[in-house]
Amino acid sequence: MPKLVKGGKWVYGWSVVGMDCRVLVPPDARDEYGFALEEDVLVMSGSRRSMGFAVTTEALLSGTPFQRHFEGYLEFLEYYEKNSMTGEDPRAVFSQKGKALSRVFLDERGCLQMWRALLERYGVSPFDRLLGVRGSGIALGFVVKGPIVKEAEKHPEIRVFEEGANANL
Repeated sequence: MPKLVKGGKWVYGWSVVGMDCRVLVPPDARDEYGFALEEDVLVMSGSRRSMGFAVTTEALLSGTPFQRHFEGYLEFLEYYEKNSMTGEDPRAVFSQKGKALSRVFLDERGCLQMWRALLERYGVSPFDRLLGVRGSGIALGFVVKGPIVKEAEKHPEIRVFEEGANANL
């Protein structure tokens, strides 16, 4: 995992958003954050500066300031699933204090099963390259723009992860 500049952030690589809105999580990131395959993970808005989203779990959020967002999301999701009479996708998006939070499935190949409306909410589109960034230990960041992306673009050695090319890692 490269570190772009002295004192800077560590990155796992680029993840290319597939046409079907799937995002391959770099294996090193899955291991470091303890993401289990074939289970739900939480995604939440990234920073306004870098856009994108962060991926985390209940366990990683426990005891952090973001835990209150998660608790509100669980209450919202329970209400939504009980009261949705329209047959809509139950993967609702909950917004609180500028953060959009949702639950997505991490499939057997290590791909986040996103959907277009959720990606758009995070400023992401199919075929975008997202930079996987080590965060504070609470969440894995997938960023779209900003100084760290500009710096990463100068480093051709950074690995690129695409669902079809290396999903069996």
